[in-house]
This record gives sequence, structure tokens and C-alpha cells, in this order.
Amino acid sequence: MELVIQRLTEMIMELLNEDCNYREDGSFKYIPYNMESFIKLLEGKTGKFLDVGCGIGDKVLMAKELGFDAYGIEKDERLFKIANKYLSNITLIDAMDFQDYDKFEVIYVYRPFKDEEKLKQLSDLIKSKMNPEAILLEV
Repeated sequence: MELVIQRLTEMIMELLNEDCNYREDGSFKYIPYNMESFIKLLEGKTGKFLDVGCGIGDKVLMAKELGFDAYGIEKDERLFKIANKYLSNITLIDAMDFQDYDKFEVIYVYRPFKDEEKLKQLSDLIKSKMNPEAILLEV
């Protein structure tokens, strides 16, 4: 766990050297999420985990530490580079173009848009493609 905390700290410190606001399409570049709350969300769950819009990969790293086969997708190249520096299971792709939602038992989405219509579009897309037995965590 100490190594995980060290990696998380390095990832966040690297990100803090950059700006953290909106993209032109209205999505967030990065918003930190309380890791304790995240861990509680995953309690009692297992399997293949996907973080949609994984940012710097901090939740992918923690899910992996909790025993998941953990993956992330991210469309922002700068955030992807940070995540990919520490993790090998991050893919550079827009969540709206990702086709493999059906391959995961747990899908985590930290609502990446300020626009409610875009949030609904992403949510509807994931729900239409995910395995009906999978768990979707939209926070």
C-alpha cells in the first residue's frame, strides 16, 4: 500500500503542475475525487474494472491495489501521458468512441461533463453497450 500511496502522490503532483479547467467541449480536464469514498464504492465488488475518463489513473491504480483487473480510458493526451507513465493498462480514446464496455464487470464514471445532455448521452451509450450483469457506478 505504501508504494501505491507514493505513486498516487507522484501522479497528483505531476498534474498540479498543469491547469485544471474545462475543455472546449465542456468536459472537465481533471477533478480529484475523494479516494476513501472511491474505495467504499468498490467494497464487495470484484472482476474487471474500467474507469471511464480516468484522468491521471489514480482510481485505476487503487482498483488494481484492491484486487481488480483494472483499466482506464482517457481522451486528454496530457492526462493519458501521466497515467501511462505509471500504468500500462490505460487507453487513449474518447469515451463516446470506446466499444468494449461489455468486457467489464464494474464500470466507474466520474461524470465528466458539466452539460447534462452530454452526461445523458454518455450514460445511455455505456448502458446500451455494457454487459447487463455489470455494475455501473456513476458519481
